[in-house]
Amino acid sequence: MSRRIALPLACLLLSTLSAAPAWAAQSGPNFCAPGVQPSFQLGFATLKEKLGDRMGGPTECEHPDAASGDSLAHTSTGLAFYRQRTNTASFTNGTDHWALLPNGLGHWIGSSIDPPTITFDDIRYLVEVIPLAEQEGNLGPRLEGLGANVTQASPAFDELNSIRAELADISDQLNALTPGPNTQSLANSMAAVNNSLIDLLDTIVGLLQSTSTTEQARMAAHLIDLLPQLNTQLADMEADFNGLTT
Repeated sequence: MSRRIALPLACLLLSTLSAAPAWAAQSGPNFCAPGVQPSFQLGFATLKEKLGDRMGGPTECEHPDAASGDSLAHTSTGLAFYRQRTNTASFTNGTDHWALLPNGLGHWIGSSIDPPTITFDDIRYLVEVIPLAEQEGNLGPRLEGLGANVTQASPAFDELNSIRAELADISDQLNALTPGPNTQSLANSMAAVNNSLIDLLDTIVGLLQSTSTTEQARMAAHLIDLLPQLNTQLADMEADFNGLTT
């Protein structure tokens, strides 16, 4: 694919505490030398640059874990750790995992702190989804070929609607596929990208058809919000793929 929202208060609090991941209960010294404040260094700094707010802020300095030989650093949203055995900087929020892999930032979900080993069902899903990814990738040059002078009366407008219809068909086919145990996150991110692309084209068509300046301003603002969201979704999709191809 070119470059996926009653209980009494006391019971609620108890259930929240019991469900919290192990890293959330950490307390004690911040493992920093006197006068040193926690900060992300080396691979952790690179992860922070790529993950942004998802990684939170550092709450302690990196320190060794005697049991595993890895080094750890809790953050405000999870745990950053360096896997000595694989020379890999990683971060988890308890469910999602990200790591700096040889092929780029990787992402997976589940209990494993290392990238998953794909199963036959994962391979089957990838074989089924690759033609759809290629089909959607081929829509990029067609969109670029429309240029900036698309009007409701131009042939380019019909091409725009044709591309939108093809995206909708791809979306239906994606939804009909069953991912394997380790490809659900990839399926989610691919669906999110596809839905955002459809939203993008629908908004452009709406802008071309609308005669209300108020509506045009609303849709233009939506486009401005949608573009960085789509870029994030594309990066997430790439990370999901990287997490499967280490």
